Amino acid sequence: MEEGGLGHRSPYEPVATPPEPARQPSHQETTPGQERNQAPAVTEAAFNLKKLHGYIERKKFQRAWRELDKCKLKVTARKERGEAKGVPLDSDLLGELYGNHAKVLRESTLFKLLREPAMKGLLEHEAMAEVLRLKWKHFGNKMYIQQCLLYLLLLLTLTISVSMDLDNGPAPEFHGQLSLCLHGSVALGLGFGATFLLEPETDRKYWGLATLGVIAIVEVVLWLVSELIALHADWAWFARINNVLLSAVASYFIWFEVKELYGEVNERANENGWACIALEALGDYLKSFVDKPASHYFESTFNKLQLPLFVALFVFGLCEVLSPSSGDAELYVSITLAFATWALSIQYLEVHETAGYLIPMMKHMLHDVFKFMAFYVPFLCAYTIAYYLLFQGRNEDAYNTLSHSFVTAFFVLVGEINADPFEKLPAPGPIVLGYTLLLTHATLVIVLLLNVLIAMMNATMATDMETAQLDAIVSFAECILRSEKTITLQSLPVAPPPTNCRTDAMQRAIMAADDESPPSDAEDEPEPVVSLKTLHKKLLAIEARAATLDAIEMRFTALQDENAQLQEMLRCLDAFLCRHDA
Repeated sequence: MEEGGLGHRSPYEPVATPPEPARQPSHQETTPGQERNQAPAVTEAAFNLKKLHGYIERKKFQRAWRELDKCKLKVTARKERGEAKGVPLDSDLLGELYGNHAKVLRESTLFKLLREPAMKGLLEHEAMAEVLRLKWKHFGNKMYIQQCLLYLLLLLTLTISVSMDLDNGPAPEFHGQLSLCLHGSVALGLGFGATFLLEPETDRKYWGLATLGVIAIVEVVLWLVSELIALHADWAWFARINNVLLSAVASYFIWFEVKELYGEVNERANENGWACIALEALGDYLKSFVDKPASHYFESTFNKLQLPLFVALFVFGLCEVLSPSSGDAELYVSITLAFATWALSIQYLEVHETAGYLIPMMKHMLHDVFKFMAFYVPFLCAYTIAYYLLFQGRNEDAYNTLSHSFVTAFFVLVGEINADPFEKLPAPGPIVLGYTLLLTHATLVIVLLLNVLIAMMNATMATDMETAQLDAIVSFAECILRSEKTITLQSLPVAPPPTNCRTDAMQRAIMAADDESPPSDAEDEPEPVVSLKTLHKKLLAIEARAATLDAIEMRFTALQDENAQLQEMLRCLDAFLCRHDA
């Protein structure tokens, strides 16, 4: 996903704000009581982060959206602050949304927003979109590249590990495996090291070209000496080093997932010990398979699978180093781990503009498949038993056992129908019964149930396409928040505003009022201040609409009169025709 967003000034640039020319009220004009009465009007007009968090927690979407609108600068404010015409947001308030005033990540706006599914639409607001862009530029892009490179290294070492057999000595493809490991690990290692040179102000294109150039030069040199390395390489030590690297990379991902879980599973995590949090996380993990978990972490299908998978990879690598084996158990474990690790790699597409919403769409379609299986499995079992009984004792390999009959009946779903066994059935009873079962099976499954599944998926796709843009933004925001959980809350440097006695005094009064009176459900929204010119324009618009309605009403009355005249003419014509016929 591109880091570009709204065209506005970076928060790293200082803002030159001239002092506001304002008339200072005298003691005769205002009293302390009057100043207290006037304070709420100022408070209502200013952005309030506590109110925003309160609206998010109480799921007040419209109020939260209007509160975010206060981050926008008016045209006059932009001129006073020296902002460009395209800058719609206040950089100081963006710092508050970014999390500059939060002590821990759980107090940040993004963390609170993503925990409330009903409020995720706020991510489409200009202010939150800019916060996401800044977080992606500040640390998200760098950490995402690091995660991708390390996951590719994990896939590389795992693929080589499961394809090697230490019991039988070096295989003919040893040189190919060694070359793949050397070239792949060196390229990924250089790319990972180059990410530490990636800063928020770095030009991504030049950085990428420079990194690719260095990698290309090193790869050419490595290719020239690869034959020499292969001649002196030891098969057993190569396998052990590869498995050690596999366990090391898996341990990094375990640490990453634990850091994310530690910041999510318990909101009082820093008050409890590790043992309590571990027990709570284990209980919440088991609960996530039968009910909605307490933590947002386990609501993700990827998170449910990742931590157990990385632990299994870590143990698998150690076992291959200490006590390698090549039995059936090792084969089953290798296939399972390789399949799961490659399948979970699709999660790194969630920051892509298109694939970001395709991933949740695929999850919903998978739910449709499970619903379809609830209808299909009873019929599948019924036809499996019927075919098995029909061909019992007839030496047909496809139906000799219940398992063979089950597989053959399942293939009918995808159009694999073999009528030869039915041709060999004796006539007239068995062959008629066999073809009746086959025809009803094909009609019921292919024509009826399969079309039901297609219709369900079409409905799911149509529904998801309506929220596709929001789903992509949510996936992008989740990716950023996961990275931020592992590095604690990051602050965005924002230039301090110029000092102004009146402004500072009013801001202190606002902060004091906020601390004393937190937002409540009974609190009314501030009424917007409208100028007389705006009111005059609205009145003129209302008068124009009223005149239009009057014209429509007059036209409707005229049409009614014309209709009555036509009815009278038709009645007279009908009477004339009746007399003429008589």
